[in-house]
Amino acid sequence: MGSLDQQQSIKQPHVVVIPYPAQGHMNPLMEFVKRLVCKNLHVTFITTEKARERMVQAQDGVAAHVTTDLKDIRIETISDGLSPDGEEMEDVEMIFDLLRKVGGLTFEQVIERLNSQGSTVSCIVYDSILNWVPDIANKFNIPSAFFWTQSCAVYSIYYHFYRGMGKAKDEVENTGDIIAIPALPQLCQSDITSFLQPSNTYEALLQMVLNKIQYNFSGHMDTGKLLQ
Repeated sequence: MGSLDQQQSIKQPHVVVIPYPAQGHMNPLMEFVKRLVCKNLHVTFITTEKARERMVQAQDGVAAHVTTDLKDIRIETISDGLSPDGEEMEDVEMIFDLLRKVGGLTFEQVIERLNSQGSTVSCIVYDSILNWVPDIANKFNIPSAFFWTQSCAVYSIYYHFYRGMGKAKDEVENTGDIIAIPALPQLCQSDITSFLQPSNTYEALLQMVLNKIQYNFSGHMDTGKLLQ
């Protein structure tokens, strides 16, 4: 029989957390990671190589914060598929496509390596915008949960847009009518998130968000259940 420490290590759940590699997404998931650590969970934080480089360069900011408060966090990297000069950065759709294809492949490799090293992954918590992660989790028979990085109010707006509010957005813009959403103050068109504005030029990203809303309401797990 192994030592008590070994037995406890075996029983300790291992959660892999993967955000979209942008500061506004990484920071909320880092805060979430802290809560998991406080609950005595083993956590691996996965980001892209370029995002990790930015963390290392910011020694007096993010990296120092991680070293001090998250010293028990294992950080692994995946490729974002971008060229060294980042010439694709102007094409948002290409960035997401490369991250899905190249990042997804290297993410699978990280999961395989963690499992083979005896650090079996118990659950994957992923940024809700990374809608390809559940397919990889299913491939390894690992439960997954999405993490919504914006406020509940924004989530509610997206949900009601998905349910049909968006059909009248042009009329709202023209007439200045009030948009009524349950549990929120009365809103006008200028209050709505930019992705839902008629001037939105990122239709692919909006569709990605709406697809995610649809997926979430198909009965997928949410991160709230992890902390109960």
